[in-house]
Amino acid sequence: MVGDVAVDSRRVARDVAFFALAGARRDGHAFVEEALAHGAALAVVSREWLGTGPRVERFEADFRA
Repeated sequence: MVGDVAVDSRRVARDVAFFALAGARRDGHAFVEEALAHGAALAVVSREWLGTGPRVERFEADFRA
């Protein structure tokens, strides 16, 4: 169950959905592993991600920070 959402992997805790957004200076896709390690319920990515796992969902969208 997801209790909250975050776009900053440093703010991820248990039961938080992490949205990997591409920003002007950083790309959240680089922090998916960190977010999952911090207990994210799932990670939402918008492009190919090299990792694997049941807690990663890919959506065709242009999310930008």
